[in-house]
Amino acid sequence: KVSNAVWSPDGRRIAFTSDGKIYVINADGTDLYSLADVPSAWYVPRSSANWSPDGRQILFVNVNRNETDPSSFASEIREINADGGDAKTLLTFPGIIGMMRLSPDGSRIFFLERFLDGDVLDHMAQLYIVDADGSNLQKLEPPVRTDRAGRVDAYSHFSPPSWSPNGQKILFLNSDGDIYFYDLETGEYISVAQMKYMHPVWDLAGERIAYQGQLLTSETCISSGQDVTCVDLDLNAPELIGWRP
Repeated sequence: KVSNAVWSPDGRRIAFTSDGKIYVINADGTDLYSLADVPSAWYVPRSSANWSPDGRQILFVNVNRNETDPSSFASEIREINADGGDAKTLLTFPGIIGMMRLSPDGSRIFFLERFLDGDVLDHMAQLYIVDADGSNLQKLEPPVRTDRAGRVDAYSHFSPPSWSPNGQKILFLNSDGDIYFYDLETGEYISVAQMKYMHPVWDLAGERIAYQGQLLTSETCISSGQDVTCVDLDLNAPELIGWRP
């Protein structure tokens, strides 16, 4: 089973995951080769390989469970040459890394930490940012509510965070359907929309954000600073949206 296929920056190759391995293949279907092993257990959330901006390296996540303490996990963000070789560990993290994204300029990484509720991954997620060499790990604490157990119920893993095209902001959706972005330059959280929205996406210039209503609404909105425009697309259910190049 193939999952998490990702184009290289030049569009000539594709990296994907299958049967516990990361593979690379040319876009025309030739020259398939195995690049790295990755655990494929039930507690390992899907996480796509990340190409470096120049297409020379691929970053990926390993999640390992402690054999003597099943409640303990360790994750690694690793880097390997796209043509093969030995992988090196950039960051070792004491928990489950659910997804990871390299910034557009390749200088920083954000990732979501996931948590277990018994034997399943629960809805909780926590966002971190770290330099691409594994230094300066920072936990981002947004201005949102906590659940009944007192945990920060902050980031929705159903709609993963995304970098702005210039790599200066991180757009995310919390589990209440509130849309924010975090400004790395100022350290501020900026509210985009409140309550019951989903699928926020940057435009190609990073100046506008499109998003949709949840559940029984087919409303689609575009936010540009203080100006918000919404239209009803008359859909039977909300659909994934994207910007035309």
